Amino acid sequence: MNLEKFGVFQKKDQIAWVGSGGKTSLIFSICREIYQSSIITTTTHLSIEQSSLANRHFRSVNPTDWITESININGVTLITKEPDDLETSRLQGFLTTELTGLSKYCLKNDIPLFMEADGSRQRPIKAPASHEPQIPAFVNKECIVLGLGGLRKPINEEWVHRPQNFSTVINKKRNQLIEIDDIFEYLIHPNGGSKSILSGVEKILFLNQIDLVEDKESILILAEKCRPFFDHIFISSVNQKTNELDIYAHFGKIACVLLAAGESKRFGSPKQLATWNEKTFIRTIIEKVKKINPSEFLVIVGAFSELIMKEIDDFSSIKIIHNPDWKTGQASSVKIGVENLSNGFEAVIFLLVDQPQIDVKTIRNLVISYATTNANIIAYSYNGTARHPILFSKKLFSELKNLSGNSGGQQLFHAYPPLFLAFEDTKQAADFDSREDLRIYMES
Repeated sequence: MNLEKFGVFQKKDQIAWVGSGGKTSLIFSICREIYQSSIITTTTHLSIEQSSLANRHFRSVNPTDWITESININGVTLITKEPDDLETSRLQGFLTTELTGLSKYCLKNDIPLFMEADGSRQRPIKAPASHEPQIPAFVNKECIVLGLGGLRKPINEEWVHRPQNFSTVINKKRNQLIEIDDIFEYLIHPNGGSKSILSGVEKILFLNQIDLVEDKESILILAEKCRPFFDHIFISSVNQKTNELDIYAHFGKIACVLLAAGESKRFGSPKQLATWNEKTFIRTIIEKVKKINPSEFLVIVGAFSELIMKEIDDFSSIKIIHNPDWKTGQASSVKIGVENLSNGFEAVIFLLVDQPQIDVKTIRNLVISYATTNANIIAYSYNGTARHPILFSKKLFSELKNLSGNSGGQQLFHAYPPLFLAFEDTKQAADFDSREDLRIYMES
């Protein structure tokens, strides 16, 4: 997948890059792919060898000395100090306070500014020192990079920059193997991958070097687990011969909408409050959805709204929306759900209140499938018919707002054929229109 299509990076971006595992190559690849003109600098050190990735390289004790009209020419411009006297193979970076003038110039001229804010000695994994990372206060985004080439490798100097610090963060001994859970713990730890992240900035994680991993499914699960802690997660690799960037998957903000506005005529009583394993239908589904940590969770109510709201008013971080037009059909609930979403969502998942048997993995599989395919619609299929839950890409939000009638988003299936997934357990396909349906299911 092409990185530009996700719209994550903009011309006025001023981004601090931290971490390890092909970070410098990744920075240059992104600049070449997305921008006509860009500037890269550093607050740490940079290998002289890596400077060859730039179209031009300016060296000065002051990063604004080279600000001329010529800097606006196409390509990637690298600005550093001269090499270190003690380490002649490494270019010196700037103090964060020395970059203020360059920052103002880039903002004025719509030139993205990328700053490498720590070093990793070309190891796939690193742990920051006490003085790292060096992040200027003016950045609007921080990108954290971790090299998957370090997965299932020992915690030692060959694979980890500052292995003792890394061992401390994940609470493992040196020379033990680095597992998936260790990477997760490191990434979210305040002294690990999340160290010194500034308040209010956009947080972007790159799980890089996916080309070195055979079990890609495990990395997708890791990324989905990390999703609540970052605004965007990319699984990526950079071709070492061509320096071309490949995006294997992208995880952005996902919303969930539970449709619970119907009057349950055939069921004979409020279906939302029917019992499932000693809990109500609606409480059961809410608890499951919350386990995937959606960035926003809306519950649409209509009939019996006072009774239903009383049942779920103890849940935090859900938005309960009353649909005054619930009698007109499911489309009105879909429409009001999308209209009440905050900005910045990649996709929305719609669930039905009469499917309490849906398990967490069934919902999570939609998120992972969207991350790897970016499909317009992803739904489940059973016996040739579509089943909820169903995911809709942000590209269809405007059309979802214009729906009408008794059916919901399935009205768009003809224009946008869905990617269909199979239920791992066919019982996941059930819904309960009547109490008899529920009785038969429970007895099966």
